[in-house]
Amino acid sequence: MIKAFKVKPKLLIVTTPELLQVSYLYKILFGAKLIYDIQENYYLNVKHSTAYSYVIKRLVLLKIRFTEWLSKWFVDHYFLAERIYANQLNFIQNRPYTLIENKVKTPIAYTPKFNIKLTDNNYLRFIISGTLGESYGTIEGVLFYKSFRELYPSSSLTIIGYSASHAYFKELLKYVQNDDNIQLISDGRPVEHNRIIEEIKKADIALLPYKIDANLKGRIPTKIYEYIAYSLPMITPQNSGWGELIEPINAGITANFNKRKAKSILDNLQKMTFYSKSLSNDIFWECEEDNLLKAINKFI
Repeated sequence: MIKAFKVKPKLLIVTTPELLQVSYLYKILFGAKLIYDIQENYYLNVKHSTAYSYVIKRLVLLKIRFTEWLSKWFVDHYFLAERIYANQLNFIQNRPYTLIENKVKTPIAYTPKFNIKLTDNNYLRFIISGTLGESYGTIEGVLFYKSFRELYPSSSLTIIGYSASHAYFKELLKYVQNDDNIQLISDGRPVEHNRIIEEIKKADIALLPYKIDANLKGRIPTKIYEYIAYSLPMITPQNSGWGELIEPINAGITANFNKRKAKSILDNLQKMTFYSKSLSNDIFWECEEDNLLKAINKFI
């Protein structure tokens, strides 16, 4: 924000509630237009987080709620990364917004595959990618994979991503250390996106062992768009609300990650023909890019 006070731009796009209050001051002083790019429901994220003590959590929640409530008088336009935010966030009611979903850029020099069959062989390469954490069910995903390995000992699991919780990451290590079939690519920092894509390309099937709590319900993770773009079959939680995107193109199956009934799930996988229908262009970023540019052009 120091840079903004020096350059004095006519449009500010703010992506976190931490920067909103100083943005309100900037708008008062210089009259700039202000867009709040809501990439998360920050209030729900903190509410369901285990990273704070009770007192600290209450203080953080009060600050987020008050700061975002003030946006009704300062923010000229909102970007929403998820459709469900329009119903969840009271402060944007009757305010102008544009839905800019977390889609994936069309892969360069890569042709999607169709009619994929997972054959009855002894080697399947599983992957868990993106954020690693309790709500994302990473440890449940590891245990789920291990139940498969009882049937196919040569199968492997790659876990690649970042955990914001040191305690959770330490717990995860207990399940993956000294296991030659599990590769953990994480060093306490966010992993480069290109590195994640390279691992997605190598995988046979993706695991999304999410715990569909209130802060995740109705949201579509970017990784789902990535898996679809690279024709990667996936196993998702039951009642996740992602079926509208996955089912029409047969991109995956659902499972209860806690019950880990490997044999019956494997039977379902082998019966499926994944990606039996053409992909729709609306899973790619390019269609969102047009909406983004149209919204910004109104203010510059």
